[in-house]
Amino acid sequence: MKTINFKQEAEFRSEEKLRHVFGIKGIYFDKSTIVIFKGKISLNEDVHFSGICKISKDVVIDKGCNLKNVVIGEGCSIRSHSVLNDCSFGRKNIIGPFCFVRNETSVGDRCIVGSHVEVTRSKISNEVKISHQAFIGDATIGNKVIIGAGVVFCNYDGLNKQSSNVADGSIIGSGTMVVSPVEIGAMAVIGAGSVITKNIDNGERFIQSRLKLNGN
Repeated sequence: MKTINFKQEAEFRSEEKLRHVFGIKGIYFDKSTIVIFKGKISLNEDVHFSGICKISKDVVIDKGCNLKNVVIGEGCSIRSHSVLNDCSFGRKNIIGPFCFVRNETSVGDRCIVGSHVEVTRSKISNEVKISHQAFIGDATIGNKVIIGAGVVFCNYDGLNKQSSNVADGSIIGSGTMVVSPVEIGAMAVIGAGSVITKNIDNGERFIQSRLKLNGN
């Protein structure tokens, strides 16, 4: 990991120049790549850039990341082997390791997107916590929402992609399946392992008991 403080905005159009500045061999550019740094940037080896990447001060990009057409706000930490394509991030987020964020997703400020999380075509607001191995697709997530480990937004009905909304302050327990399209109200709490196929009201506590099979 090497850290450089760019007092003025610095634009790089070749991997050779960026390698020279940081003293790291393992930096790679696709054709027509532009990387723009501003402020103090910490960069590890084996990072691949493509498209236009705009990266603000106090950002840390760890080993093995792949960035394409991204905007990363100040103070973000991009942990190892994360893939970020066509997406934007606000300030002071922790992303990864091994995340896949793509397809016009936007993430607000002070969020945690945990290990092995995938997010696509979604809007994530501020102070959201998404635990490991979750999938968020075609969703709008409000402020201070907590999404437990292994939560899946089931966004494809066999013909079309469907979207869901989760309002501010809600908690979705681990292993929950959110079958889109649904609306989850503010400050709702959904118990672990639930299957959500209907709207959840503001402040509602929804706990789904285990399904009984063969009469047991």
